[in-house]
Amino acid sequence: MSISEKTIATPTTHYGKPSTATWRFIVQRATGLLNIFFTLYLIWVVLRLAGADVAAMGELLSNPIVTVVTGLLIISSAIHMEIG
Repeated sequence: MSISEKTIATPTTHYGKPSTATWRFIVQRATGLLNIFFTLYLIWVVLRLAGADVAAMGELLSNPIVTVVTGLLIISSAIHMEIG
């Protein structure tokens, strides 16, 4: 499949607006940075739950702070993957 001259002349037909590309670049870098911290958090949770029973796992995951941070981890990872 070749790229037509029209697509090259007006790159918004395939590649999108330049401002959108800039915004996606910034969001990609921001979510990447956040995901570093979220990965450290996830390692902490896994190490904390290693060898624990089901009651300890339920107690940790019922903490509102842990629940919110875990939700933010899922959202940030999903956004980062969607952007590519």
